[in-house]
Amino acid sequence: MDSNALKLHCDALAQQGYTLLPGFLSAAQLQRIKGLFDQWLGGHRGRNTFEGQSTERIDTLAAREG
Repeated sequence: MDSNALKLHCDALAQQGYTLLPGFLSAAQLQRIKGLFDQWLGGHRGRNTFEGQSTERIDTLAAREG
C-alpha cells in the first residue's frame, strides 16, 4: 500500500471509525472464514452492556481460520 492510500485509510479511521481494505483477504481465505460462521455463531454473546448481552460476537473471525 502506498503512502497516499495509507493516509486515506487513516483519515477514514479518524473520521468514521472504520475503513475498508479491498483485497485484504484472498478468495480462498474468504471461503474458509465463511465456513467458520456456523462453528462460531451461537456461542459468543456480548460480555457487557456496551457490546449488548444478546449480541452475537464473532470479532477477530479473520484471525481464527479454524
